[in-house]
Amino acid sequence: MEDIYIAIEFPKRNESVEAFTQKYLKGFKETNGYYEYPPFTGETEFETDDYKLMRSYVLQREKSDFRFYFENAANKETPFAMMFFNEDGSLYLGLGVYSQFASKYEQKLKDDFKSSLIMFCYNTIPPDNLTEFKSIGSNKLFSYKAFSLVPVLELSPTRNNHISSRKIIQAFFNRGRTSLTLFNGPYGHSM
Repeated sequence: MEDIYIAIEFPKRNESVEAFTQKYLKGFKETNGYYEYPPFTGETEFETDDYKLMRSYVLQREKSDFRFYFENAANKETPFAMMFFNEDGSLYLGLGVYSQFASKYEQKLKDDFKSSLIMFCYNTIPPDNLTEFKSIGSNKLFSYKAFSLVPVLELSPTRNNHISSRKIIQAFFNRGRTSLTLFNGPYGHSM
């Protein structure tokens, strides 16, 4: 499963949300049943159990930090979708896509939203501002697999774990991993 995000700049947010909803969210259900703004911080300005009402509220704010998640178990290509509103006014529209359909949906998003600001993320979320999204996305030294979670191994300091950890480390690197973090006590060591 891969998450593909396309970044949208502020002036195109409203029309992009509508287009994404019409083209990609048919049959999807929003996963939250209750919404509050701002989420998890400060005093609540607005709360509702109505997704469309909350979406409208967030769209009225130029700068907001809010996320919507969607699912559709019957969709065999893209069972998950996301809308991330960022404090800098940008918007990320995302699809959780099975790997064999990644290229297809990358091209569809580029064509539908007339943008090449695409990022693939594996079990992580993209940066929370457009400047960083553009910077990472345009860096040709990184493949999109560089955005996956760094594997973590917790080892106790015994000889048996040392021997087996060597095999595990080799297995990660043999599968194309570029980094591995080992934790032995309070300090981590990256390779």
